[in-house]
Amino acid sequence: MTASSQHTPRVPSILAIEPDPDRAHALTRLVHDYIDAKVVVSASASVAVAVIAKQVPELILMSAFTPPHEERALMEYLRQTTQVNVPVLMVSPIIERHPEKASMSSGLYRVLRRSTATETVPMRDALGASMRVALETALGDAGGFNGASSHV
Repeated sequence: MTASSQHTPRVPSILAIEPDPDRAHALTRLVHDYIDAKVVVSASASVAVAVIAKQVPELILMSAFTPPHEERALMEYLRQTTQVNVPVLMVSPIIERHPEKASMSSGLYRVLRRSTATETVPMRDALGASMRVALETALGDAGGFNGASSHV
């Protein structure tokens, strides 16, 4: 094999915007379960702008709970300043129903609880696959994405 035919896989960078530290930790673990990537976590979209100014990531994972004004500001910043298209995936925790905890006195017949998207295997696999597709699309021929994963 010649030196020109050898290709070192590229480790993509992923920016995760998640204000909740527990969900941020779970999201980082989930990324590492599916993709060999450098993950940088930002607590808000406004802080993420400073991160992007230093290095544009190959993928952004944004919490579905990001305030709309921050989401708009981030999208506008990306449109104005980056020379490449950066895929942005919205990440939302699963809403679980717990009817056994419903309070008849409060008039609730079911209770909704937010939980991390990492609690069910199908949701983990769906997000893992979405991240891989977004990175493969973003990096294309430019990157030699190291997409090998034990889950695929």
